[in-house]
Amino acid sequence: ESKFLKSYLLAAETGSGKTLAYLIPLMSKLKDLETTEEWKHIQNHPVIRSVVLVPTMELVEQVTKTVKNMSHQVKLRAFGYGVNPQLTPAKLTSQRVDVLITTPTKFINLYAKHANLVKYCSFMVADEADSLLDESFGPEITKAVAMCPNLTELVFTSATIPRSFDKLITKQYPDLNRLVTPGIHRVSRRIEFTTVNVWEPPFLDNKELALNQALYSTHTDNKEDGLIKRVIVFRNNRKDVKSTVDFINKVGYDAFGVDGSVPYETRDELIKDFITPPKRIDDSYEKKPHIKVMVTTDLLARGIDMSAVRNVVLYDIPNTSIDLIHRIGRTGRMGKRGRVYLFVNKSENKPWIQGLKSYIRKGMSL
Repeated sequence: ESKFLKSYLLAAETGSGKTLAYLIPLMSKLKDLETTEEWKHIQNHPVIRSVVLVPTMELVEQVTKTVKNMSHQVKLRAFGYGVNPQLTPAKLTSQRVDVLITTPTKFINLYAKHANLVKYCSFMVADEADSLLDESFGPEITKAVAMCPNLTELVFTSATIPRSFDKLITKQYPDLNRLVTPGIHRVSRRIEFTTVNVWEPPFLDNKELALNQALYSTHTDNKEDGLIKRVIVFRNNRKDVKSTVDFINKVGYDAFGVDGSVPYETRDELIKDFITPPKRIDDSYEKKPHIKVMVTTDLLARGIDMSAVRNVVLYDIPNTSIDLIHRIGRTGRMGKRGRVYLFVNKSENKPWIQGLKSYIRKGMSL
């Protein structure tokens, strides 16, 4: 870590507004730099002034939209690299970009062809940092930092701090400034959490029956009156997504699947109804009952702002408590209410699972 580079860890619970927490100061500092001598030399040249790195294309698009919505008033140029295949690096090499949003892999590929673009890059954000510093992305983040010789601030943001991530980031950045909320690793008390012991009657270890019951309960409750209800069902493995979608459609609900095997452009179109406010029931929505179900994996468990989605079903036990927190965090965002069902069969039952409801109710850390 360079003595000139300030590093920060910004960690807060899911759905608490971390994106704005790093974007507002970033934009403010970019505007401050427009009063310097350097600005006169670069303002009309193709340079990248700051970079936001995220793990998925869904997050590239989401953060890009947020930056663009904010940057109209302050006159900053934002570019989501990789979102639109028609927009080639040629656009980047023809004008200044104040905030570039992309994945680590695409950023490194861009650098390989146009290293001069990042010469004046002062700020870098690694969003969903615990994911970006795991085995798959870790070396790429280190490389991305090294690619920017004039970096002055590096911000890591995360909703969770796994031990492995904590150890790694402390080793690499010993002077790291930590801003961590007391609520990290806790689930919002506005989320109604139910553990469904599937081995008990009437389900007798049949999770499909339990899913049918959960969807029926969601459909017939008095919540979200007049709106098309949205439900997210999480599976651990992509190979199980299709069979769950087929079952849900068979019992009369409107379902679709999203996993890593689906091309990004298709995924983007599929999830639109889940990242926009709920639609009102009208004649244009012919499916009865008025409920829409998305079956997915951990691909969509992180960072995606599922707009006011109220219902989440954890069909499988998540592999880690970190994955559990992120899946639950697709509902109950920004103080809204939510409901989560966790399905547990006999072989999966553990004491910690049965204690989850109490932990959440008491506001204890998971």
